Amino acid sequence: MKQKQVQKMMLVGIDSLNGKFVRWLMKDGSLPNLSKIFPEGILTDSYSTLPCATSVNWTTIATGARAGTHGITGMSIHEPGESFDCKHPGFDSSRCKAEYLWQAGERAGKRSILLKYTNSWPPTIKKGIQVEGMGDPDTNIHQLAPPHSFTTQDRTWRPAHFYSTAPESVPPIKKINLQPGPNWEGDFFTHQPPLESELIITTRAGREKKYYLLVTAEKSKGYDTIFISAEKDIGPAEKIIVGQWSNWIWDTFPVEEGQLRGSFRWRLTELSPDASKLTLYTGMVFPEKGWTVPEEIGPELVGKFGPYQEISGMLQPYHSGIIDYQVIIEEFGYQVDWMIKAGDYLLKNKPWDLFFTQWHGVDHLAHMILGIFDPASSLYDPKEARKAEDCMRKVYSMADSLIGHFYDLKDEETLFVLTSDHGHVPIDKFVYTNNYLVKKNLCSFIQDQKTGLPRPDWSRTRAVAQHGPYIFINLKGREPHGIVDPEDYEKTRDEVIRVLKGLKDPETGEYVMSLVLKKEDAGFLGLQGDYVGDIVYFTQPRYTDEVSVDITEDLRVISRPVFKGPYPDFRGDGKEPIRPYSGTHHSHLPAYDLGLSSVKALSFFSGPGLKKNVKMDKAINLIDIAPTCAHFMGFPIPAQAEGRVLQELLKV
Repeated sequence: MKQKQVQKMMLVGIDSLNGKFVRWLMKDGSLPNLSKIFPEGILTDSYSTLPCATSVNWTTIATGARAGTHGITGMSIHEPGESFDCKHPGFDSSRCKAEYLWQAGERAGKRSILLKYTNSWPPTIKKGIQVEGMGDPDTNIHQLAPPHSFTTQDRTWRPAHFYSTAPESVPPIKKINLQPGPNWEGDFFTHQPPLESELIITTRAGREKKYYLLVTAEKSKGYDTIFISAEKDIGPAEKIIVGQWSNWIWDTFPVEEGQLRGSFRWRLTELSPDASKLTLYTGMVFPEKGWTVPEEIGPELVGKFGPYQEISGMLQPYHSGIIDYQVIIEEFGYQVDWMIKAGDYLLKNKPWDLFFTQWHGVDHLAHMILGIFDPASSLYDPKEARKAEDCMRKVYSMADSLIGHFYDLKDEETLFVLTSDHGHVPIDKFVYTNNYLVKKNLCSFIQDQKTGLPRPDWSRTRAVAQHGPYIFINLKGREPHGIVDPEDYEKTRDEVIRVLKGLKDPETGEYVMSLVLKKEDAGFLGLQGDYVGDIVYFTQPRYTDEVSVDITEDLRVISRPVFKGPYPDFRGDGKEPIRPYSGTHHSHLPAYDLGLSSVKALSFFSGPGLKKNVKMDKAINLIDIAPTCAHFMGFPIPAQAEGRVLQELLKV
């Protein structure tokens, strides 16, 4: 049967959406749009390419190529010849060696709109429109300053590690001291002596922007109100009470290029009546322009729908107890609302043939709270489970609204694709791979004089784990501090593989690793090239290597995160706790199921000539999406695509 002609294509991506959890939520009507949409097309589970990471798989979805082919092999990338301490972001499209679907479309005269599609910046389109598109959940190349937290209390935070490429010159939490005797212009009333402090926002360049804080007792005998201004003047100051955001603030900020104009807002998350506890949070300071193609589109959208706000960098304040579920919901809700309005405007008023968008909120939240309400996790807490589950439901509802809105904009000649890049499973135990390598005399450490934390001693380290999940051999002639002679390379790799395969959980006797391979043996998984580690490994579902790069003084190898106080204790040292990740996917194979969730991705197709009300029994691969879309649109598939055209989607 001849396929009906597809004239346009819409690809809506939701990071970490997985079918197992979606079907669980749909049972009680929590996802009305998906419940309406799914009978109108084909629903299928999907296997990520390895590793099951955000940067890797949004690139795979857009190119049809596996990691070793497109070159985005992890959340961060180690360049041979550079120190292992030097990490490059895996969210840089200029590193991609494969043709994107929108580039293949351009060769056929098609015009694209990219609305915050991850791993698409710097832009590779020559015609069309692009709105942002870096997608790093930890930082953003456009930000003038990352999210900031100010508090009167002593707070600890997890130092930038894992795959982080955020500027370490910007501390995520700053302690402030309130002092009496302010000298502010303008009239204000307070029942208690007014208090003041300075608030220093540090930009991505490590430069400072100063604001002033005034604390008053306006409505009661206890402190209840704050004012924030760039000058000690009540007139232009933002007045805020607990639980409120300020208005959007537009100001100039010192960065490498000079003074750039950007916007942000304050939120007062805590203020005790005696002012001993005060906590302020700011979202990212985002510029007015420079993040769209053409450039004038940015100010046009901001003028119509308000400031654009990225949600990257939220894990750090959450880990440290600075923000709670409500702040997360508010930040995510603002971005979803903005994306819906901006996408609606662009699709109705600008020419397009292909539309791409992606939202990251579900993934952020699953990392934060999945294990708190999933009984399969050692972080499960019956007292917190209902609140965490309600928060997850609200964020999934946001994703449902975004999907439903764009689905309603398609016509009968439009191919609609909904997909995720991977799923999520709850965390049960952490695996400190580098600690294990230290214990096996493959790695050594010294105390970092700057941070006071242990770090690898390259003069005595033969192998080191890097987030990927990869282990690199510290090879002479390749690495700047290499100590392993080339003739000992294979012997060293054999030793690493042997000890990794032998790692057992002392509590259960279970082997921790599910797969350990030499690099050249991982080629059949699509893992090859200079950016893949000398050894590739994946853990069993109940174990995660999110802490693989850490070295701790106690050299723990396997540990359970535990609760102390109101938050889980990441370190287990009895000091002020830091929340750990409670959901994960990076170190797992793509078919794992555990608890309420799965690492499998979810994909859905609807359009002219396609089957309806079908749930496929066999999972597809994410590499199949780009060639399928190109074929149905009638133009050549992307040049390096390794997937197949999903002919089984067509009506017979």
